Amino acid sequence: MSEPTYTLIGTPFSTFTRTIALALHYKDIPFSREGVLPHSVVAEKHHPLGYIPALVVRGVEGGELTLIETQAIARYLDRIKPEPSLGINAGDGGARVEESLWEFVNLVAAHAYKIVEIDVVKPYLASFADSMPSTISKEEKQARIASAPIPTAPSTTTSGRFATAFSTVSSALTGAAAPAGDVDSAVKPLAHYLMVLSSRMAPISPAGSESSRSGPFVFGTKVTWADYYLYPLLADVASTAVWPRVKTARLETFLAAMRLRHEVKETTEGTVEDGRTGP
Repeated sequence: MSEPTYTLIGTPFSTFTRTIALALHYKDIPFSREGVLPHSVVAEKHHPLGYIPALVVRGVEGGELTLIETQAIARYLDRIKPEPSLGINAGDGGARVEESLWEFVNLVAAHAYKIVEIDVVKPYLASFADSMPSTISKEEKQARIASAPIPTAPSTTTSGRFATAFSTVSSALTGAAAPAGDVDSAVKPLAHYLMVLSSRMAPISPAGSESSRSGPFVFGTKVTWADYYLYPLLADVASTAVWPRVKTARLETFLAAMRLRHEVKETTEGTVEDGRTGP
């Protein structure tokens, strides 16, 4: 039987699709892509709710296999190609048990998408995406995304919806609604969430240290699934003018280390980091 083939279903703009693409590159598993949007005909063909990503595996015993939901795909990839590993051992990054990896992954997968993408990044991009000239260079687009003014006044425009989104997420996380349009107050829940994540990451390695308990990645010196879940979301918000208000030194170190990796460079095209304001 010939080697199986792999097709990743989902637009590169999707952070969860990028999570799986990062792992496929890291594990050196060749794959093709169908860069479709969620709820498209192709997405609904593979996922009962029309979500992305999905991984279609052809040439395996029993016929074509379709896997949905990133954690199911992650476990499958670890089983068919355990090395290089994306798991941890007890002690890595100070973790007491191996399950600490999936504890961190769930802190990101279950909460970050709404807090980072739905309530911040997507409304921020929508507030000026229509006015972004299609003829300017990628570098100019990146500069505009990084420096666009943060809307502060509530209104019926997309800019107003951005301010309202901040107020909504503040209310959801703190129990007290931020004043409408008060971005400085409303951004605090996002900053708090990122502080929580930072506090659960391995400490930064001292110069010359090789300890597995410290390092730039979530669990120290080796990259894991936790890094691949966290990076796409952070890369999106770090590309915007919101980032200086919410960043931590720990996350800055993490981003710098990840940006040097080949799998990150291979998966940047088509993302906010690449100057895109939409799929």
